[in-house]
Amino acid sequence: MRYVVFLFALLGLTSCAVKVPLNPDYYASKSRVGLILAVGEIDHWNSIYGGGLIGYAAVAASGPGSKYEAPLLILQPELNPTEKLRSLYVDAFGVKGKKLESIDEKFDRESIKALKEFTTDKTDRKYYKKDLRYLREKYQMDEVLIVTVQYGIYSNLTYGVETSRFGATYIYPEIIDLKDNFIVYKGRSVGMIPIKGEWKTPPAYENLKNGIQLSIDKAIAVEREKYK
Repeated sequence: MRYVVFLFALLGLTSCAVKVPLNPDYYASKSRVGLILAVGEIDHWNSIYGGGLIGYAAVAASGPGSKYEAPLLILQPELNPTEKLRSLYVDAFGVKGKKLESIDEKFDRESIKALKEFTTDKTDRKYYKKDLRYLREKYQMDEVLIVTVQYGIYSNLTYGVETSRFGATYIYPEIIDLKDNFIVYKGRSVGMIPIKGEWKTPPAYENLKNGIQLSIDKAIAVEREKYK
């Protein structure tokens, strides 16, 4: 678990409010596409209301001292969605005649931070903020599909008191053209499922597990519909 100020997937490398639709002719192209699954560790986020401030903030609350730290460490090996996501994209693209190849490229917060910034004078397209063009020669790929994923528990807090909790999963797919570093596609799928009943039920933490698992399944189902 780790401390971060804001939910990493919501920060992204381009504005999370910006979406780039996929060109209908995309699947007819002969481009070679690599798949990078950037699945974060299972996590816990708080939404904060009140406290003399008007507005809302989402902060990561996992790590030493979090009441959910021990349950999440137990549940992570059972809930990690990496292979489900791999099957989703390989199958979805394959049906449309587009082969995806998984590439073994580390793509976490630290490795992204170490990449060079991408600069351009062009303003007609949206470009990835980090320069990913090195992947083209390294893996002999024309494009890369990067899927950033965060999943875990999302709590609503009012003046420091937890009022509700949800299983939460966020999926952010982006296709980057490795020739020019522009964003071919940028999307977003979310699964939010209320966690019902008592959460503190060791050793299996069934209610937490069910809520998170259902959120993963919902987010994947929402994402799958976009490729039909």
